[in-house]
Amino acid sequence: MRIQTRLFLLLTVLVSLGIAAGFLHQKQEEQRSQIVRENIRQDFIQKTEKILQLKGESLETFAYDYTYWDEMIDFVHTKNPKWAYDNLITGEHPSFALSIYA
Repeated sequence: MRIQTRLFLLLTVLVSLGIAAGFLHQKQEEQRSQIVRENIRQDFIQKTEKILQLKGESLETFAYDYTYWDEMIDFVHTKNPKWAYDNLITGEHPSFALSIYA
């Protein structure tokens, strides 16, 4: 076999290996990119759920407080001593994280 033919075959093999290596590198980078995108998506979902939870807690507290407000209005009209004792004297108020003891 002539030297020119051997050099041509060697060059062809090296170029083929280079193309194959580039292709494999591209696939590996695509996989890494997909993993990074998935991690970002999961992080976004977790943060969004946490924000919704925090916002929801304040709305839940708001609704809970207004429930007691309705009961307080009823108490003002009915002057129910049992309700006053249970809620104003010895009651716990979880929305404000406090307990009242007379």
